[in-house]
Amino acid sequence: MATLEAPVRPRTSLHSGPFVTEPFYDFRSEENARRIRAAISKVRSQLGREYDLIIGGKRVKTAEKIKSLNPAKPPRSSVSTRKRAAITSSPR
Repeated sequence: MATLEAPVRPRTSLHSGPFVTEPFYDFRSEENARRIRAAISKVRSQLGREYDLIIGGKRVKTAEKIKSLNPAKPPRSSVSTRKRAAITSSPR
């Protein structure tokens, strides 16, 4: 699995103002269908990557991992795998 460097940045709000519902898209339109296929392809290409934990603004590498399971389809379906941090692995 590839390990990528995720940028460390402070938490910011992505939204300002009141909630607004996104418009509906007609996927019978070739342009909308092409755009959604491209978006799905991009996300699929990023599956399986590993990222360092960021604790207290610092990157933490761990060997241990936690597997998340789909409770609707136990025990065979893994949803994701995350790195595991212990109190001893947090930066001081």
